[in-house]
Amino acid sequence: MHRVDCLSSHGGLYNYDFIRAKLIEFEAIPEQVKLDKLKRFVTGDDLIEMGYKQSPIFRTILTDIEDRQLENTLVDKVSAIEYIKGAYPIN
Repeated sequence: MHRVDCLSSHGGLYNYDFIRAKLIEFEAIPEQVKLDKLKRFVTGDDLIEMGYKQSPIFRTILTDIEDRQLENTLVDKVSAIEYIKGAYPIN
């Protein structure tokens, strides 16, 4: 539908082509790798274990770690914990 809509209005298929390429790229990733990306490296319990007091900063930290995990800038729990220690020092 999107493709036909674009062709009939402005004729540009840039977004359509981009999404198709990403779909093909994503389909080539083994299923286990996809599942591993869904597992959180760090949880609120881990933050408490590290000495953080439960507070609204948890959401910020966990979202940051999840984003970096999906971008492959953090590859495991150890790298995530090291990043947290550097980026979010305990007061």
